[in-house]
Amino acid sequence: MPNLPTQFVVIAGLWCIPSLSVADDGRFSIVDHGEFSGKVGAAVNTTLDQNRPDAGLAWGFFEATATTPRWHGLDVAATGLGIVDLWSQQPGDFEQVFTVPTDLREFYLGFDSGANQLTATLGRRAFPGNPVLDGDSQQGLGLSLPLNGSQKGGATVHVAALNRWIKYSETGYQARGITGWQGVDKTNDGAASVFFAAQVADLELADLPVGRRLKVSPFVDWQQGVMAVVGSTLDLSLDLPPARGKRRWDNELILAYHHNLVPSQVEPGYGDVWSARLHTGLVGEQFSAGGGLYWLGNGRIDLTAGLFGTFDPLVEDDLYPLNDLNHAYLFYLNGSAKLGRLTLSPAIGIGRNQAVDADSLEIDLLFDLPLSKHLSLSGYIVHVDFSVPVEYNYYKFGTALSLSF
Repeated sequence: MPNLPTQFVVIAGLWCIPSLSVADDGRFSIVDHGEFSGKVGAAVNTTLDQNRPDAGLAWGFFEATATTPRWHGLDVAATGLGIVDLWSQQPGDFEQVFTVPTDLREFYLGFDSGANQLTATLGRRAFPGNPVLDGDSQQGLGLSLPLNGSQKGGATVHVAALNRWIKYSETGYQARGITGWQGVDKTNDGAASVFFAAQVADLELADLPVGRRLKVSPFVDWQQGVMAVVGSTLDLSLDLPPARGKRRWDNELILAYHHNLVPSQVEPGYGDVWSARLHTGLVGEQFSAGGGLYWLGNGRIDLTAGLFGTFDPLVEDDLYPLNDLNHAYLFYLNGSAKLGRLTLSPAIGIGRNQAVDADSLEIDLLFDLPLSKHLSLSGYIVHVDFSVPVEYNYYKFGTALSLSF
């Protein structure tokens, strides 16, 4: 793969040949000829571990997105990102998070037939997903078709065939990093070279007299030699008096059945597992508050194999499942509050992993503070505590200062 900064400069330069102006939202707009936007900044992340050496790193970053004007329904878009190593607490801390320093996270050809009809994408992007489709970006072919034709709103069918993906392609304060692209067939020796995903999003089941609707979003993900997942999301949102539209009661249920397709010669002990997540809560203009349950059935299978993922509701999304034994549940509370410009998003989860006979406690606090129209400060504090030493207790701190353009 060519060196990304050089590659990105060439791509961006081709987009920017026409006259350039600054739009009302602060993004550089190529007048009637596409768009160019991005951000630059710096971030730091530290982990204080109970029984391991503390880890920490700081990095500078950039992200930039360019989009061409649409021509006969076709356009091209690209997003490039890169980081610079500023500091590491221990040797290897930086390289463990950012296995590669740059990434071309998006680079695709898009087609829009117009009048809210068929759209298609070929290349790299975050394809319209479902709760078990993993990765910050995937590579392949995707199609989307509204079921109600030219009318706005309603259900949309999304289908995709994917052959490559990247787990993390991020510059943010959580230090998930850039993990590099890989083929979907790297999951195990029997994995097929194509991953298929399909979803019917926002299918309305009923009109409700209180101004909201009941919607269901069934989905299927399948890769021969790995897994087939069938599931659905069910959403019920109700307006609450006295100010309709300013306060509502949101409810979400996600239910998934994970069917094992790993060859017995690769993993002879694997089987099928159910998983589910239920959440209910109030949402207002300045706050939200709710809680729920996340549950994993009793059965041995790697639910996070390759492009398959789970829908753990908390920041540390690798605690449930802790391994391929599953058999766990997690009770959690979460919310948000706006205090002037500052937005705080706390959460707490208390869980039980029956497979390893361990309890866990996770406390999250995320914050976001816009300092100006284009400058913002964001970050988090996380604490994880285990009842038995299957994993170590730790704290994580992270923050990022970014300038958007």
